Formats: sequence, structure tokens, C-alpha cells
Amino acid sequence: LVIVGQSGTDSTCLISVFVLRIDTLGNIKKLDFYQDPTLSDDVLLNHFSYQALTITPDNGIIIAGSMFTRNNLYILQLDSTLELEYFKEFDSEFKSRFVTRMLKYENAYYTLGLVQKSDLDPAIFVHKVDLLGNFIWEKTYGSSMLLENAESAIIENGGITILSEEWFDPSHTE
Repeated sequence: LVIVGQSGTDSTCLISVFVLRIDTLGNIKKLDFYQDPTLSDDVLLNHFSYQALTITPDNGIIIAGSMFTRNNLYILQLDSTLELEYFKEFDSEFKSRFVTRMLKYENAYYTLGLVQKSDLDPAIFVHKVDLLGNFIWEKTYGSSMLLENAESAIIENGGITILSEEWFDPSHTE
């Protein structure tokens, strides 16, 4: 079992992602903490402390999340022993970003969630990277009258179907 979350601040005043591996009896097998390697963002954050993760082909894990200050997307890949394979950061022009899901389809990882493109303009985002974490593309979807968030996704019929929740905002002005 692997548990992922956020730790409190350390001596550098940064918050990190923690990864805890336990056996079926609840005994700790490994606990590690991972920070923004540039030490330039005060926290690695994701959707109110949730992390999006999936299993890699070699039984490691890949974690996606948002940086709090810069709103950049990050991807952190660990091997099966939880050793860091890579940490990649992707620049964002968005005012905010919250990651809700990550899935593997064919030879790529898809990260989904909510972004705020400009004032009062939220949208679903989908970010695609290859198995080595290299950027392929990112797209946003949505209507400017709705607050939309990618809550879930499934692979079916040769593609990805995204389940979204929407809230109508009658006070929204363009």
C-alpha cells in the first residue's frame, strides 16, 4: 500500500509531498519526502491536499500536482523502491490549477483537473506527457458560464471519457 500526502514545513519553510509505503500489516517499509528541487516554490499542492497518482509499468508510481505560488504542474516519478526517477515542472499561464486525476492510456499519462484561465473563467484541463514525463500537449475545455472540474475519467472505445461536474454561475460577466 502506498499513501501520498503533504507534510508540514521543514527547516527551509517548504512543504513537501510525502510517500509512505506500508505492508499488509501496517508496518512502514519506506517513508520519503519530496520537495520542489529548485526550492523556489513554498509548497507542492494539489486539490486541497489530494495527489493524483498512478502505477508505472515497472510498479513505481507517478504523482502529479500543482505548485502553489507559480500554479505550475509538476510530475514526480518514483521507481518501485520509491527512489526518485525524475521531477518535471511545466510552466502555466493560469491563475490557479488543481489536479484531480491522472491515468495512463497507451504510451502516455494524462493529468486532469481544473484551471482558472482568467478572472472567473474556470475550465477543465487535460495535460499529456509521454512515459518519461516529456510534454506532449495541454488543452482546456469548458464554457465561461460554468465552473467545471474533471472529477473522473475512464478509458473506453479508443479514447478517454471525462466525467465533469458543473456549477452555473449567473453572476458571471464577460
